[in-house]
Amino acid sequence: MARHGTFPSPPRPGDKKTQYNGVNCHASSIQKQELSQYMSPATISPNDDSYSAEKNTATRQEGKKNCTYPRSDQHARELGLDWNLLKGWTTVTTAHSRPVVDQVTRPVRDASSRPCYLLPLRWETHMSGLADLTIYLRQLSAQCDVVVVDGSPPLVFADHHRHWATFSSHIVPAADMAYCNGKVNGVITGMRTTTAEHVIIADDDVRYDTQSLARTLTLLADADIVVPQNYFDPLPWHAAWDSARILLNRGLGMDYPGTLAVRRTAFMAANCYDGDVLFENLELVRTLRANGARLVTAPGVFVRRLPPVFHHFAGQRIRQAYDSLAQPLRLATELALLPAVAFPVVIRKSWWLGWVAIIAVVVAEMGRRRHGGTVFFSWYLPLLAPLWLAERAICIWLALGSRVRGGVCYGGQRVLRAATADRVLRRRAANLGVENTRT
Repeated sequence: MARHGTFPSPPRPGDKKTQYNGVNCHASSIQKQELSQYMSPATISPNDDSYSAEKNTATRQEGKKNCTYPRSDQHARELGLDWNLLKGWTTVTTAHSRPVVDQVTRPVRDASSRPCYLLPLRWETHMSGLADLTIYLRQLSAQCDVVVVDGSPPLVFADHHRHWATFSSHIVPAADMAYCNGKVNGVITGMRTTTAEHVIIADDDVRYDTQSLARTLTLLADADIVVPQNYFDPLPWHAAWDSARILLNRGLGMDYPGTLAVRRTAFMAANCYDGDVLFENLELVRTLRANGARLVTAPGVFVRRLPPVFHHFAGQRIRQAYDSLAQPLRLATELALLPAVAFPVVIRKSWWLGWVAIIAVVVAEMGRRRHGGTVFFSWYLPLLAPLWLAERAICIWLALGSRVRGGVCYGGQRVLRAATADRVLRRRAANLGVENTRT
């Protein structure tokens, strides 16, 4: 199989000054040999017109602030590494370097007829699902250009590269990407990298088959964004619990999955999207629609999704509720759930709770029956809808409390906004159109 997106060799003594995607880090001699082949070098010209000392200094300081590599003897010991080896090599952006923000990631291929499968991910440690994901990506590479934008730590990245480099373009996020939401950093980097017009963006737990991939790409031929439908398989109890949420969303309108199909031209015309939000898929859809993109929801295109482990599922409860803060009508409805449940109990008319439960089951069953969903969603899942509503009635208030405290915890920091309001995005799009007209 032809290898796409291969990486150039490390620099040799006597070569021109090089930088490796602007990464400011320390590494051992062994890590140097491995990492240097993964990061595409760019020849630097100190006379380049794009050079700006002030801009470069800010970039270097930002890189140091976000650096996840050992920076001291104590930090190295905490990571279980030998500082005497680590301090032997340091790659930094110098005063004669081109600013990192001006780098352009090398395209995967020149032809745009072949679709691209874009996978942004970050694994903190070696995961047991690596073998399964490798098989899946290898199979996809027969139909798509596979681009993996990997923000994992160096040793994990190196392991991934050994598994994926022969059939995919495996790269690090662009150095100028510093959004709170790491997935957005990966998506924007991947969109810059590929030249394919049709791009499938997916989380690492999404598993397209041949049919769902073909149907999604067919719909994308007449749209700018396609939103398929996820379902969990296998189905442990906590995935069944979360499936009730999916069915309620289907019954009331639209469920947001872990994957989207996007036209690259529509994405680039929108001038990317904001990554300092929690609900990044909603942000992407809203941004593109504000710039005139055509959205097609595909509740009948079912794409398998692997269930999370229970620990991850438990950690998602408040974060998922926080997403509702970007949807005012949904937020008001969910905030009313707890008073609606508590009031009948206080006045000793608990029979009212039975009606609430029945309505929830009926709506979930409607969602299950829409567009052939009975094939992918088991008969008993609507019965779990009242339990999920009880969970959301509590978690939405906890999410609101997190908002008051400065945001919800995600990726080691607090994210304040769930997503940007439609009116704000439309105003930005209008201003962008005026600027483009002037230029």
